[in-house]
Amino acid sequence: MITDIKILHLYRPIFYEKIEFVSDEIQNDAISALAARYGECLLVFKNDNLLISSDDGPHLSGKLVPLAMYRIAARNNKKTSTGVAATEPSESQGDMSTRSVPRHISADYSISQFILPAADYAFFQWRAESSSQPSIMFEEFAREIWWEQLRTEGEWFLRLIFEDGKTAVQALRTVLSTLCKEGT
Repeated sequence: MITDIKILHLYRPIFYEKIEFVSDEIQNDAISALAARYGECLLVFKNDNLLISSDDGPHLSGKLVPLAMYRIAARNNKKTSTGVAATEPSESQGDMSTRSVPRHISADYSISQFILPAADYAFFQWRAESSSQPSIMFEEFAREIWWEQLRTEGEWFLRLIFEDGKTAVQALRTVLSTLCKEGT
């Protein structure tokens, strides 16, 4: 399988609101249903015990189950593509777009909002309807990061976007450096 990792330069943070989910392994049909319902979602996977290392690279240690799941936050009192009325983030949150966000994301997943900060991310995209199950694609993404020796940190993300009647799945992880080896 060819996994072409790109570097996504996210220039503005993306705001999300928590949604409830059944903690079961993520499959293509569930991903497509979530994206169709909310338009855009973010699934967060904590690094602890997600992957195991071997001589031939990382492998999933079990099922691909998100720690938390969010939908795109409604903004600007306009209707979104899903027809849901949108609003600005609440005043109590302050101006989140100008806040300093730590390089390593350490979110409290019990809160109802989440910010994907502006940063550089290792990035790979595929269509849910025409690809292998997310666990296979996710593992390939992790293995390619290892193979290319990208220095990454923090949580792993799957971003779901409903576009053109299909679901685009984007795997993301914060990049520290795109140098293949230290000192080069």
